[in-house]
Amino acid sequence: MQDEDKTKEQLISELHKQRIQIAELKNLEVERIQTQEELKKGKARLRAILEDQTELICRFLPDGILTFVNDAYCRYFDKKREELVGHSFMPLIPDEDQELVEKQITALCPENPVVLYEHRIILANGEIRWQQWSDRGIFNKMGDLIEYQSVGRDITKIKQTEEALRSSEKRLNGILQSLNDVIWSASPTDNNLLYMNPAGERLYGRPIDQFYTNPDFWLEVIHPEDRSRIEDKLKFYDKDWLYDEEYRIVRPHGEIRWVREQAYIACDNNGNIIRLDGIINDITEQKWANEFLQDANNKLELSIQKRTKDLKRTNDKLVTEVNQRKRAEKALKHSIDHLHKVLDGTVNALALTAEKRDPYTSGHQQRVSKLAVAIGKEFGLSKEQIKGIRIATTLHDIGKMYVPAEILSKPGQLTYIETLLIKTHPRIGYDIVKTIPFEYPVAKIILQHHERIDGSGYPSGLLGRNILLEAKILAVADVVEAMASHRPYRPAQSIDKALSEIEKNKGILYDPDVVDLCLGLFRNGFQFVDIKYKNHIEY
Repeated sequence: MQDEDKTKEQLISELHKQRIQIAELKNLEVERIQTQEELKKGKARLRAILEDQTELICRFLPDGILTFVNDAYCRYFDKKREELVGHSFMPLIPDEDQELVEKQITALCPENPVVLYEHRIILANGEIRWQQWSDRGIFNKMGDLIEYQSVGRDITKIKQTEEALRSSEKRLNGILQSLNDVIWSASPTDNNLLYMNPAGERLYGRPIDQFYTNPDFWLEVIHPEDRSRIEDKLKFYDKDWLYDEEYRIVRPHGEIRWVREQAYIACDNNGNIIRLDGIINDITEQKWANEFLQDANNKLELSIQKRTKDLKRTNDKLVTEVNQRKRAEKALKHSIDHLHKVLDGTVNALALTAEKRDPYTSGHQQRVSKLAVAIGKEFGLSKEQIKGIRIATTLHDIGKMYVPAEILSKPGQLTYIETLLIKTHPRIGYDIVKTIPFEYPVAKIILQHHERIDGSGYPSGLLGRNILLEAKILAVADVVEAMASHRPYRPAQSIDKALSEIEKNKGILYDPDVVDLCLGLFRNGFQFVDIKYKNHIEY
């Protein structure tokens, strides 16, 4: 009986355990079902993410057969998914690029499972484009490659941009190679030379390597009498530093040449000085010409003084002879008129020479002159000031004679160096004209015609109080005419747009009184017309 009771208890205990095990199994089954549901949802979410990507995503076997492609991949190749999956992607790649792709993907291993490479592809319409792919090899526990996962993007525009940059750099380098002026760049910390074009070797008569290997060599070739002055100028500089010096250099065998050097600082976006850039011109012939002109001017002055004394003695002798005195006065007037005509012809010849260098600005100086003179008259300036404005506006771009013609007529945007060359024309024009003994400040007007009253102009960054009124008038007339005229890099704009520009910047870049008078002239019917050069300047 006891054994029977014991057996019942064991059966009950085992039944209870089985019930517990069955409950646990049910719970495990519920958890398994929930896990499968979560996996399905996770796969659906992952697939949705893959399909929403703009990048091209695919998976493929070691033999190149595609096992998965996202919608972006299908759209890019203009094919349905069933046309891609199950087929090799290699026929989409030009024959000459297939070897590169195979080499990249077959080199993957568990230790180096990722590779980034670029190649060309052929679209359905025959167009060839560039792609960049990041491939990851998927390996089993034994280290065997079972599949690739790949993400790609179209980089055709990047490739085209890189090619355009290379072409632009090649063209710029060609220009720099052909320039007669020396272009250089140097480090601001130790003055080590970073770049010098071949013109440096021609100017200095020495291999450029000597300037690269010896940071002080540029100082050694300067004439001993000029060396300390130039060295002091280059010891300290900041963001506002400007350098413009003339000095002598000593070539091999003792030959001495005069040069003019201009240098500027280059800063990064944070205002830190990263480079010094400069240009050196050989001005030896110009110096000789200036000395010749000065000597001729002195002789002419002595001749005029002597002639004046002779005329005075003659006049004293003829005081009592009215008829002879009238003839002498007529002869003197004729001589003065002749001198004026010679001067006027010289001015017009110089202006015409400058315009011949740049056919796109033909007539520009004469039209600017017409507007500037009209503004000056509205201002109530004296006849002498009007004369100065008329001559200065006629010659204001004479400095562009020294700028290469290919830069003046370049249809695209100028590079930094090309902009520097263009910005030298006011200073060059000043140097050309300053030795001519005009009765008015013509040279200074030319020098200042690109200055702006807020100090943002060039070459000296003058503020309004330091700029001649005549230069302020020329600045406004120059901007209005230039905007209204055709240029190689843009079509002509309307007069209204030009007037809107000066009105918008009135009191900022341009003198407010000059702007108001200019606007008034156009509202009252002022117009530009084609003007031919005359044999004389009308005063």
